[in-house]
Amino acid sequence: MNLTIKLPDEDVPALKANATTRGVSEEQYALQVLEQDLAPEWLRQSWASAKEAGLDRLSMDEIGADIAAARKARRETKPQPTLAKFFSLLNAEYDPMRFEYELAEVSL
Repeated sequence: MNLTIKLPDEDVPALKANATTRGVSEEQYALQVLEQDLAPEWLRQSWASAKEAGLDRLSMDEIGADIAAARKARRETKPQPTLAKFFSLLNAEYDPMRFEYELAEVSL
């Protein structure tokens, strides 16, 4: 949908300044304002709490780094399955020097 918005001349400098501050074009800024106004209440509340915590000023690189750090921490604290654990689930004894095993039917 195309939409034409006629702003009073005195509002144009403020629109340009806000767009420049955010590093977007005037059109992109106007679209962001409309999208925020049309967003559901739960999303607006989420944005407000993020802004209060200062999270609205994070760059995409900073967000990506935080996500990567959280994933790394989760991997490091989550115990990794081992062959011994696998065999214990099968009620079999694990021998690291044995290369062949005959598995009985197991119902889980």
